Amino acid sequence: MIGRVIPEREVGGAWWTLLKTVSGKGTAIAEAVALATAEEHRVWYFDGPGQYTALEPDQLWLGTTREWCLHDADLIGQKVPALPGVYIIRSTTPVLIGHTDDLRQRLLHHHAEIRQCEDAKDVALEFCFEVILPADEREERAANLIAWWSPPCNQSV
Repeated sequence: MIGRVIPEREVGGAWWTLLKTVSGKGTAIAEAVALATAEEHRVWYFDGPGQYTALEPDQLWLGTTREWCLHDADLIGQKVPALPGVYIIRSTTPVLIGHTDDLRQRLLHHHAEIRQCEDAKDVALEFCFEVILPADEREERAANLIAWWSPPCNQSV
């Protein structure tokens, strides 16, 4: 469930009220991102019993600032540094999310192996990455993305 809220009532030091609830993950995410990027709105998502978290599009890789590339070995070799970071491989939504000490090596590994995952067979795939040096930050960032997206190939690759 994703709710659209506008300022009206104090919650956690800010003023908000629930205005609308939307459902259907693809539609809900698109609407939530549009609302979250509008200055006068904040969007919260259900994060467990009694817990709501503000949607930050860039934190969930929903913003427009990321460069997505075709999941191709040559492009990985050209664009991806051999540095630590977090990565996402997606079709229409993420199918695999992870973190590593060497982004290039891991993405090349996944290029060879990801088609073993049923959800990654016969679909065009793209990748994106973010260099993050501290291991604890990488782990936390990947865990948050995995919790949000529940990528199917994280179970099988």
